[in-house]
Amino acid sequence: MASLLESQPMEQVHGLNLSQFGKLVIKPLEPSKSINTIEAWSDAFLEYASIFLIAHPHRTQELLKYMSTIRTAARRHVGLG
Repeated sequence: MASLLESQPMEQVHGLNLSQFGKLVIKPLEPSKSINTIEAWSDAFLEYASIFLIAHPHRTQELLKYMSTIRTAARRHVGLG
């Protein structure tokens, strides 16, 4: 059914970025990357945690517990991601 619909060219989405010289520039946004595996999620979460924990070092245990919970759920429910 979808093939019967007239296709519209996708509009390109733009965003504001800060150039290396401190000027605001409008650039096309790249499509976001999808996270399809627990390994990819873990990598992304570790990057997030490394930044977050600079400001909140007292919350390390919370983040480790959260990561453990997510990884356990992923192991128990393979393919639901």
